[in-house]
Amino acid sequence: MGGSPVRLAAVEAPEAVPEPEINDELRELEAVSLDLETHTLSANTRRAYESAWRSFEEFCSAHGLEPLPAHPETVRWYVAWMSMQLDEHGLPRFSVATIRQRLAGVADRHLRDGVLDPTGHRGVSGL
Repeated sequence: MGGSPVRLAAVEAPEAVPEPEINDELRELEAVSLDLETHTLSANTRRAYESAWRSFEEFCSAHGLEPLPAHPETVRWYVAWMSMQLDEHGLPRFSVATIRQRLAGVADRHLRDGVLDPTGHRGVSGL
């Protein structure tokens, strides 16, 4: 395959979008949007996501990994770790549904903090 090496063009990062000037009407809209965000998920779902996030943080802490923002590989390792956990009868400790719910909790935390959701990465979403 000999040919010339491929040259990649340099691309400048986009400039940050400036924050809009906030007037009284926008402050009210912000308050309403925060209220809507709070009520979008049921209390049970919020508790499940909080539990999922604590579990992910504990996994990351035990392995010296950064939970936020998490690298997709960190999430892959977390899924692998959950799949290897067995209960006292030698059965899987986490069902597929539980693993998915835990990933949803990790995704929710990343999105709420305004960082890229690593669970949407193709290396994670295919698990």
